[in-house]
Amino acid sequence: MTVGAVLTLVAILVALALMVTDLLSPDVALLGAVVALAVLGVVTPTEALSGFANHGMLTVAGLFVIADGLDRTGAVERLSTRVLGQPRTPRAALARMVPPIVLASAVLNNTAVVAATLPAVRDWSRRMGIAPSRVLMALSYASILGGTCTLIGTSTNLVVAGLVHDALPDHPGLTVPGFFDITPLGVPVALVGMAVLVLLGPVLLPDRGGNLDAAASDRDLTAELLVAGAPIAGATIEQAGLRHLPGLFVAEVIRGDHVITAVGSDVVLEAGDQLVFVGDIQRVAEIRRMPGLDAPKAHRFDPRRGDRLLAQVVVSQRSALLGRALRDSGFRSHYHAVVLAVSSGGERVRGRLGDHVFRAGDLLLVEAHREFLTEDATRRDFTVVSRLEATPPRRDRSGRALGVLLAVIVALAFGAPPAVVGFAGAGAMIALRCLSVAEARDAVDVQVVVAIAAALGLGSAMHATGLDGDIVGLLSPGRLGARPHR
Repeated sequence: MTVGAVLTLVAILVALALMVTDLLSPDVALLGAVVALAVLGVVTPTEALSGFANHGMLTVAGLFVIADGLDRTGAVERLSTRVLGQPRTPRAALARMVPPIVLASAVLNNTAVVAATLPAVRDWSRRMGIAPSRVLMALSYASILGGTCTLIGTSTNLVVAGLVHDALPDHPGLTVPGFFDITPLGVPVALVGMAVLVLLGPVLLPDRGGNLDAAASDRDLTAELLVAGAPIAGATIEQAGLRHLPGLFVAEVIRGDHVITAVGSDVVLEAGDQLVFVGDIQRVAEIRRMPGLDAPKAHRFDPRRGDRLLAQVVVSQRSALLGRALRDSGFRSHYHAVVLAVSSGGERVRGRLGDHVFRAGDLLLVEAHREFLTEDATRRDFTVVSRLEATPPRRDRSGRALGVLLAVIVALAFGAPPAVVGFAGAGAMIALRCLSVAEARDAVDVQVVVAIAAALGLGSAMHATGLDGDIVGLLSPGRLGARPHR
């Protein structure tokens, strides 16, 4: 074993130790190891950084953007609402969730699928009264099973395909794996795994209760949302998933001049109903993303006017709103924003939200354009508490996002280069305004991409120093103690 091989082995072992002990994240540990080898002259800078040009790594980056576009347009929720339904038991919930996740992970990278579907699955489990720990762990396993079915299903498959592509000039007999080459083996494995998850999951997966809600606020807000259409319109409170919302409940249904109080689970909702919710601000932000719910008609945004966000703001003591009712304040026209929820003195607001008279210290949940947080009127009249993650989806563009996904799947099925398809799909998402350039940058999980690229750099170091050959020789039958033939 050469000195370079020894140094490479030491670097790999140190990186593994740092990752196992959680002293450093995988991307930092692996990148540090490959940079150290380059500094010591064990590998050239080109070899150390070769992983950043790997086709598989580049494909993964593009798929992150595509998955984020599906999430930001509400396409994921649109599909999940129809597919997941209203199961009554944990086993029924797993039976509804596992097959579509496996299918999605077979046609998209499984890491990206988990990132895109996790919020929708988490909120769905809460509405169903099922412990999130049970469905989220099953979500991870199902995505791994789906990743075994096609070339694009998991980062490992893509990285190996990228390595084969790079080795083609030196090994003419090699062929790049096709989209469905591993399907005959992967599908049976996935089917068995799905059966195990559904049948044994309720027994083996832990029930950790409501740990995800531990940080919920204890301030009750009153929120009004409009029943805009399907799947909420025509469904009962129970069928719409609005009956058992953690930290939130439907206090009233306003239908024209009639107000339904003590709302029962069998109340059938109609398009145009205004639902009055009472509860925690984070839960209000989450249900705002549900298909079929929208801001009240009088305050609705033009969906074409830029990106939106949700923010918590407190009415300041010098605000121009003090002493004015919400309906008479011109809030929408003045601030280009909508008040979705109000808490006054830490208590729920009684009666219609539009009749509430603003007081200093009122906490508001506001839906606004991104410029809202930087405008002078905002700084004068409000104190911004936080910007919430539950940004309202651009549902008017969900069809475009699904069209891009379909085009990506078809292109890959016909043998188009995955890296090219991934970047083309990401560019289409931006061009069709499913997400902005800044959001596309944020969508790429840099830690995952850097970890893959750095690990490939270590692989190049193993090959350049002959460490890979030494390991193969160590594991060969002759070195494992097999007796020579007589």
